[in-house]
Amino acid sequence: MPFFCYILKCADGSFYTGWTTNPQRREKQHNSGRGARYTRMHGPVNLVYIEEQTDRISAMRRELAIKKLSHAQKATLAANYSDKIKLSTQEDKMELLSIKIEKPENTNFILGQSHFIKTVEDLHETLINTVPGIKFGLAFCEASGMCLVRWSGTDPEMIELAQKNAMAISAGHSFIIFLGDGFYPINILNAIKNVPEVANIFCATANETQVIVADTGNSRGIMGIVEGEKPRGIEGEKDIAWRKDFLRKIGYKAG
Repeated sequence: MPFFCYILKCADGSFYTGWTTNPQRREKQHNSGRGARYTRMHGPVNLVYIEEQTDRISAMRRELAIKKLSHAQKATLAANYSDKIKLSTQEDKMELLSIKIEKPENTNFILGQSHFIKTVEDLHETLINTVPGIKFGLAFCEASGMCLVRWSGTDPEMIELAQKNAMAISAGHSFIIFLGDGFYPINILNAIKNVPEVANIFCATANETQVIVADTGNSRGIMGIVEGEKPRGIEGEKDIAWRKDFLRKIGYKAG
């Protein structure tokens, strides 16, 4: 059974301290005249502080310690407890969601954060100037004004993927770019990072990815991503040799 110390604020601004197993019920008892003589004389009362204790003896000792505090010290306890309750209420309204990126298995994408509607045009120009002929679709979640998913691109299929996933994520000022077959993030990532509006890159991958989103009701924000699978072990000498050979076969390392 839990035990609690509590503080009641009386109608005249004074405080009453006690201990109980049910603070809310005890508050009602005080207000109905079945509590203490002091609260009958100074009521009605409001419950302004609760502190859980491990057992009855601890609750009684804590009650005596609180009673020795000054009025100002008791008021500080009550104010800090009120702030904690407000924060808890706000947190209760926030929901964490896991949004899976929907795409063909081998399609690469880049997920990032920006800060201005100009992002769409600047990213488009950066992509076509960095890799001529690139096939892509991009979408940007506007966070104010009309709050639309802004988009652009050179490939209808990639544009549709970008629009669909941006809408599913719906995180303010986030953007997502999907790349057509034969185009890879490594060839454009640094150029994207150098776009003035781009504030952050969360990932650049073809792996299965889930986006962790905080939803507060009217707004969403990206908390992070979960990508691919967990490691199965530490690479050995054969694994190192395979890695180095693979990179040279596909042209990313010479010699």
